[in-house]
This record gives sequence, structure tokens and C-alpha cells, in this order.
Amino acid sequence: MPSTPNETLAKRIKTNHELARTLWESGNIEARFLSILLIKPKTLTADQVDQNSAALKPRWRTPPHKSSGR
Repeated sequence: MPSTPNETLAKRIKTNHELARTLWESGNIEARFLSILLIKPKTLTADQVDQNSAALKPRWRTPPHKSSGR
């Protein structure tokens, strides 16, 4: 039994690779979550997997350290 709105929607839509790719490319996090539920993993190329993985990595930036001027 689906427990989230995305799971409920994915169950109604079924697997839809084309829609999943479009949702992923939107960049919207909720759309990407739905995309993961709709995609056919075996149809992804290695490059697509790499791109999708890179898109999920946090983009933390360490603020530059200010020198104390001493």
C-alpha cells in the first residue's frame, strides 16, 4: 500500500520512462522523487546514471577562511 503522495501517484501512472526523464530534468526535488518511482532503471545509460548521481551529491561549499592579519 502506497504511503506517500508520490507513491500513490506512481502507482496510478505506472512505469513511464519518458515522463520520468522529463520530471528528473525539471530539477524540482519532488518531481525527481516521483521520477525515481517511474523510471525503468535498465533503460538508463551509464552516462545518465553518472549525471543523475552527480546531481544528487550535495554541493557544500566551505566558506573561505579569513586570515587574522597577524
